[in-house]
Amino acid sequence: MKRKRSTSIKILDRPLLYWLKLYNPLDLAVIVALTFGLSFLLFWIITSDWTQTIIMSLVSTAFLVLYIYVQNKKLSYYRECLQGTLKYVNDLTFFLSTGENVIAALDLTESKLKGELKQDVAKVIERLNKDAELDLSHFAKYDFPALDQFHKNLDIYYQRGGDLKEIFEPIKKFMTKELSKRDDLYQQKLGFSAIYMVMIGGVIMIALILRFNVETLWNIFLSYKLQSFLGIFGLELMVIGCLYLLQRKKNDISVRL
Repeated sequence: MKRKRSTSIKILDRPLLYWLKLYNPLDLAVIVALTFGLSFLLFWIITSDWTQTIIMSLVSTAFLVLYIYVQNKKLSYYRECLQGTLKYVNDLTFFLSTGENVIAALDLTESKLKGELKQDVAKVIERLNKDAELDLSHFAKYDFPALDQFHKNLDIYYQRGGDLKEIFEPIKKFMTKELSKRDDLYQQKLGFSAIYMVMIGGVIMIALILRFNVETLWNIFLSYKLQSFLGIFGLELMVIGCLYLLQRKKNDISVRL
């Protein structure tokens, strides 16, 4: 298995508001409230300063909600889409094997799909009915090489016909294998993320240990308002930077077989 260089995936390249709308409003409100509340508690314990606590809590909440949670939603959505494409391929080839022509097979397949993939198949059917042209170019947004190859084979079958098993079975097996490799990679990265989070938690614990174990020295440190704020805020930015790099690594589940 070879990893490819990370590139922009068109289906994920959408405005921030699009992804926030995928959350239930109540769930999003709870997430924001809990994130801000826990951040506020942590920074209040460390600084005992209202202004510093509010500033740093707002920064951490904005980052966690607008980046970490949104990126997790993107990854979850993308994985669901990829799994949906396998159902789409299996259903389409099944209906073709029953003797249906391409348009009829697509129509039957579309009725069993949901969400964005259903809309994409509907576009194909509309173009076929209008111009008798099998336009599958919009599926490139999924950045799924096996799906792209399936569509090339489908176009060949539409234009020339041929043996269904010979044309589609190898690519279906390849598609299943690629999805399996992506899932394996995702699980590996979840494990790595858990270890990495423990390390980041250890860094935060150092500040808490200093706060309670050497309280006198810590209070002297806090008495220098600007210096202590810059030091603690710098630690927060360091943690945010680590989380940012971790999330980017976690989100890259692209493979080449």
